[in-house]
Amino acid sequence: MNLSAKETQQLQDNLTKIDERFKQISKLLPFSRVVSVDELNSLLEPLYQSLLSTGIIDEQGRIKKEDVFTSFPEIHYLGYEGKDLMDSLYSIEYDPEINSGILTWNGYVTSQEFRFINTKFLDFAREHKLTKMLRDTRNFVILSPADRTWFIEYMIPQFQDAGIRYSAIVIPNNRISRMMVEELTNHAEPYNINVQCFQTPKEARGWLATVDK
Repeated sequence: MNLSAKETQQLQDNLTKIDERFKQISKLLPFSRVVSVDELNSLLEPLYQSLLSTGIIDEQGRIKKEDVFTSFPEIHYLGYEGKDLMDSLYSIEYDPEINSGILTWNGYVTSQEFRFINTKFLDFAREHKLTKMLRDTRNFVILSPADRTWFIEYMIPQFQDAGIRYSAIVIPNNRISRMMVEELTNHAEPYNINVQCFQTPKEARGWLATVDK
């Protein structure tokens, strides 16, 4: 295939932009080494599928409406109220069989949504006087360094103050997200919160049923 000088320059410019974007994304990841293309794809694919399923982007990855990134309470999109969109990102429930609160993540969330959902779960734990919680992060996608610091320095002490002593984590399916979640668990020990990681909700529930009787 023969390209004109203009087409060749355009291709080089596009490749430069892609390379710069790749470097920007790589900086968000908690690795000291270079992230491979396969690893980056495994990270971005769940995000793409999550946005595609909500109708925010089309199959070519193009954003359909600019206002989807405004504050959720103020938007209406594809017949959904802002609250419906927010509610689709997570679920919070109480399981009386294991006397535990359960927070389930359903895909990619923004920094604002991540903090809102965690704070809401904290309020739920206080309301029910919980000592145990189950966090199902199988569909969790990514967490920025700033949000990891916020969770470590603010949320973990708050959960301790609320009375949480046992935390079961169902780890993410995505390997990069899994490493992020497992990193966070190491910071709970100084706060006397016993954190255990599991592959399935059944395993997590089984462990929680045996503690704090």
